[in-house]
Amino acid sequence: MTQRISNGSRGRLLPLALGLGAWAAQSCGARSQLDPSNVTTRVFPAVPCVPGVFPLHKAKPTLLFVIDRSRSMLTAFGGTGQSRWSVLQTALARALPPVDAGMEIGALLFPSPGSGDMSCSVSGGANLLPATNHVPALIALLSANPPSGSTPTADAIASAAQALRQFRAASTARALVLATDGAPDCNASLNPSSCACAAQTRNCTAVRCLDDTRTVARVSAAAEEGLPTYVIGIQDGSTSAFSNVLDAMADAGLRPQQNQLHRYYAASSESELDSALVTIRDQVGACTYLTSSVPDTHGSIRVTLNGRDLALDASGASGWNWAAQENGELVLSATDCAEASQSGAIAAAELACSEAGAGGAGGAGP
Repeated sequence: MTQRISNGSRGRLLPLALGLGAWAAQSCGARSQLDPSNVTTRVFPAVPCVPGVFPLHKAKPTLLFVIDRSRSMLTAFGGTGQSRWSVLQTALARALPPVDAGMEIGALLFPSPGSGDMSCSVSGGANLLPATNHVPALIALLSANPPSGSTPTADAIASAAQALRQFRAASTARALVLATDGAPDCNASLNPSSCACAAQTRNCTAVRCLDDTRTVARVSAAAEEGLPTYVIGIQDGSTSAFSNVLDAMADAGLRPQQNQLHRYYAASSESELDSALVTIRDQVGACTYLTSSVPDTHGSIRVTLNGRDLALDASGASGWNWAAQENGELVLSATDCAEASQSGAIAAAELACSEAGAGGAGGAGP
């Protein structure tokens, strides 16, 4: 049964079909002035209304790693005989090279590199701006800046989100990846006499108080503006002392694990850490696609996957949703993403618009 959903932007009659599963975007002959293979500027035109049949392009993904380099990252990881920091470097070096040429990768380390042992400082921008072929630079950055300091997660998320806002091109699927082994702290406004202490100490100071509420709020604010966060908890054993905080951050980031013990990616072994990074690597951008036209105020859209209708679901729990409708970016839910990413999967979208919106770019008339 055909389902039609009204939307408020631009568009007209536009059937779209694609094969999902390849990392590289397919060629598109009707993208007008917007070429999804090389758009990297912050300012871009709204997607025009162009009638016809077009393939859907996979968005070029951008990952900004937000990496906890607090001194607890020097703790031995499981039975490896290596520190959590060393194991994380090795896992990144294994998981990321396959997508190095097709994914923009950057990083922000917190607290700031070069800061003191109890530092709460955070860089004003990314330590490594996202770009392709950046895996060697990422590993070198970690090697040159061993762990030290506290865990200013809230400020790190805010700074990372600000940096990632510079990558708003229509060809980009953006996400933050928070890798941390401890509870967030460094909020001097908290009351040490009544707060939960993030550090194992008898004398809890304000900056050692658990800064969970502010951190979750900042993760949520970033996600609400289209910058979701994956959360990796680097821990020993099957659970973390602050699992509830990590779960809350994962839910707030709108990229939680589904049907697992924890909503965050719990990494208590090398294999679990490797698996978490590979899963995140493959999800980012895997289900964000670009259309060459979007419906106008009185238009409608019908999206299908392998012949079945997908419902428009703003919560992201099922079906699909607009990531940035004015840019023609749409995202499939996690469940449909898994199906869409299989080789040979076929999705289609049929769009219609009002006559008032006709006559888009390329000289197309009503």
